[in-house]
Amino acid sequence: MDFSQMNDMDNLKEIILENPNFNKFYYFVTIYPYEQSDPRNYKSNVERIKFGNENADYLQRVHIDIYKDKVRLHCNGEGRMEHIVKLEPYKNYTNEECIILVLDKWICHYTS
Repeated sequence: MDFSQMNDMDNLKEIILENPNFNKFYYFVTIYPYEQSDPRNYKSNVERIKFGNENADYLQRVHIDIYKDKVRLHCNGEGRMEHIVKLEPYKNYTNEECIILVLDKWICHYTS
């Protein structure tokens, strides 16, 4: 498991390590400093981090996009399915909170 790019995300690290549903995946996170619908959506100042099981195959790769207004998760193994969490407009979320919110939505999709 590689967590070298995760800074100040101890809760997320613990969740991934302790949950067998999460620890088999490799996560690619892209953090955008604007809303997805912003017409000036020109990929500047984008931050990228990756973490998790480096030995995961292509179908076990999870892509998470964090925008100011929503968080989107897509797992290669699910085809075109996406899991989206809309964020409250006046609340400042940490990147860790955004990732945990969308992981929770993802796991709830399969357990409910």
